Amino acid sequence: MKNKFDEYLSVLGKINPIKAMIILFMILSLFILVFEQPGSFESKQKKGQRFFVSQLKVEEIVDIDIYGLSDEVVNLKKSNNIWKLNNENLVLLNTEFIEEFLGKIYSLKEELIVSNNPEKQSLYAVNDKFGLRIVLRDQDKDVVDFYVGKITGLDSQYVRDTKSNNVLQITPILLNLSEFSVNDFINN
Repeated sequence: MKNKFDEYLSVLGKINPIKAMIILFMILSLFILVFEQPGSFESKQKKGQRFFVSQLKVEEIVDIDIYGLSDEVVNLKKSNNIWKLNNENLVLLNTEFIEEFLGKIYSLKEELIVSNNPEKQSLYAVNDKFGLRIVLRDQDKDVVDFYVGKITGLDSQYVRDTKSNNVLQITPILLNLSEFSVNDFINN
């Protein structure tokens, strides 16, 4: 046993310190690749990139659909710079609140990808069963279609684009699921 240890020490003594550092670096890199699995979506930082980078031009949005937890759909429609609820002329909407709401959507920041597992979407309330689905349209097409989920703390919330399985933590809070009411949009 002593001979093997002496052999090991003599081999180490012959290695150049720079080569030893390179070997150590390679071993640590391999360890990180095997155990940390970079590229997995769990807890990957996004560093404040805007959620809807190029699709959204707030001034062109003329139609907003909000699909609630009940099967009710709230439709907000803009015509001649006046927002109306469900196309009713009698209900005038709070334009300032809607513009602020659209501004919040425009400024949403991706803080963290928390999951890309479709089975976890219910946990974060970013699906039809537990979340609010918001669709923004311009004159021609759906521009943005996403789910708003649970609030995660004082200033962030989970969201998911309907075209993706990525559940993101974003700031600021857009809508509180437990307190959402169409009355928020109506002039008082």
